[in-house]
Formats: sequence, C-alpha cells, structure tokens
Amino acid sequence: MPHKLRLLVKLDTEPTTATLAVTGCLTENNCLALLPIIRRLRAMVDGMTITVDLSTAKHVEAAAVRILEETGPEVAGYRGGGKAFLTLPTVLPSCQPVKWDA
Repeated sequence: MPHKLRLLVKLDTEPTTATLAVTGCLTENNCLALLPIIRRLRAMVDGMTITVDLSTAKHVEAAAVRILEETGPEVAGYRGGGKAFLTLPTVLPSCQPVKWDA
C-alpha cells in the first residue's frame, strides 16, 4: 500500500498560530516534506507558533517522529521566538496490511 502524506494547514484569523494536521501517512521517507511548508508559514509571520498535529494521521512511523524532533531548530525557526509543537497520538497508528484473496 503506498503511503501518501496528506496535510491540512489551519491558520488562525490573526496569523500568529498555525496547525499542520497530518491525515495521511507520515513516514521516514516523506517527513522532511513538512519542512518547506513550515518555512513558508514562518516567512508569513516571524515568531509564528506552529503545531504539527499527528493525532489524526492514518500511519505514523517512529523514525519519522524522531527526525522531526531532531530538526527542532529548523522547525522552531532561527529568527523570531516562534515555537513548534508535535501533537502525537497515544499509540502510533499503522496502515492495515493488504490482504490478498487467493
């Protein structure tokens, strides 16, 4: 089953906060695709607080979470005092295996 990263970007009416809600699959191979989106949001408003919400994702790999945590300075932003948060589900979900009927 192909893992597709699906995102919903939510901006507050006063653009000081943004939420990236992941609804697809976050894998080790596609997690770095979030960084350009975070950079674009940071370019809109310096010091913006960004939450990457993984609680509604269909599949989250632990390696992807580790990579996002390790890119803390990149996610948090270099200039302003912007903060970045990861919202994780209690148990990391995984895709259902494909069943083949014989």
